[in-house]
Amino acid sequence: MPRLTEHVARELYYVIDQPPAFMSKELRELHERILAVGDPAAVTRAERNQISHRLPPEEEDRLCREKVGLSLPELKDKVMTSGADTLTEDECAMILFRRAPYFEMDLLPDEKRLVQQVLELLANDYDQEVWRRTYFRDRAFDQVRKERKAKIKQEKKAAMEAKIQSMRPLWVLDMFAAKLPRWGFVVFRTAYGVGMDDKWKLFTAIHSITAMKQFHCWYRAQELKRNLEPLFVSESQLDGADIDTLRRRFKTMREQNEIPEGLATDCFLVVDKEVLNHPVITSKTQYQPKTPGAADAWDTTLPLTAVDPDYDESASVSDDGESSGFKGTITIPLPKVFDWLYYCFHAKSEDWETRYKNTIGGPAEAMVSIIESPFPTDQY
Repeated sequence: MPRLTEHVARELYYVIDQPPAFMSKELRELHERILAVGDPAAVTRAERNQISHRLPPEEEDRLCREKVGLSLPELKDKVMTSGADTLTEDECAMILFRRAPYFEMDLLPDEKRLVQQVLELLANDYDQEVWRRTYFRDRAFDQVRKERKAKIKQEKKAAMEAKIQSMRPLWVLDMFAAKLPRWGFVVFRTAYGVGMDDKWKLFTAIHSITAMKQFHCWYRAQELKRNLEPLFVSESQLDGADIDTLRRRFKTMREQNEIPEGLATDCFLVVDKEVLNHPVITSKTQYQPKTPGAADAWDTTLPLTAVDPDYDESASVSDDGESSGFKGTITIPLPKVFDWLYYCFHAKSEDWETRYKNTIGGPAEAMVSIIESPFPTDQY
């Protein structure tokens, strides 16, 4: 069947009766009667339509007038008198549309011969020429159909993308909008020695798997994992290094542009001996994300130290009792590294004392909303 205008072809397809699975007694008798008479002129249009499983003539003409303003015979005459070049796409569709019902039926060998004989008897030069001219005219609309199909596909894709965007949390949208080539933190290793290399490899694997699971909790945030490329620093001279030593090392990296674009330059993470000897690593425990609405249980993840590289101990600290213990570091569960911690630096939404207050209650701080914000605080 030729490719037709979508809405016309669809309506024709559903209006015209589906061909039966088998040839009915009535349809067989009609074929036999036509062959017995042997005169194509004696076959009415209604009988021709019945053989082709088309609508009755009055219904066919009604639909044709509704779509193109002419009955089907008038439309065929237009092809022969005015030329097929004047036909619209819908007019071509009305003429060319037809089923091939006998290919869809389970016919017996003698029924197949009967059908073939009737089709050969009813074939005529007029209908064949109308079909031929209309067919070649219809090919002129191929490019139009191709462009229309591509436009519809693009519109559907844009609508789907808009729907996805509307359902993403604002912080996820902001991260996508930033188009970061790479993001994450510098992560320093400070524990070396027997068995520590294997534990460090396990940590980097747990880091990646935890990120993937954490993003899966956020709607349509999985793509953020593609550009998550932390800088893991493993240097034996940092064995047992204290926070001040790591600050100096980080500042040197920052000053010498050793930190790739997109990675945080106002925070780094520390993986010390306590982390590498943590039961999560020694037992190879996989992080299990919380269910929506439930409190975060951090017994299947690692507590990391996040460090303010520019912390000045001599600077005045707030008299607020909640922040009085802040010494330039906070402890944070690994899963919150990937949403809350990085994003609050990206969005510049909090200072270090505020971050400390948000984590001072312990690692069981729950995310307020799985839809709106990654921050473990009720101020968002």
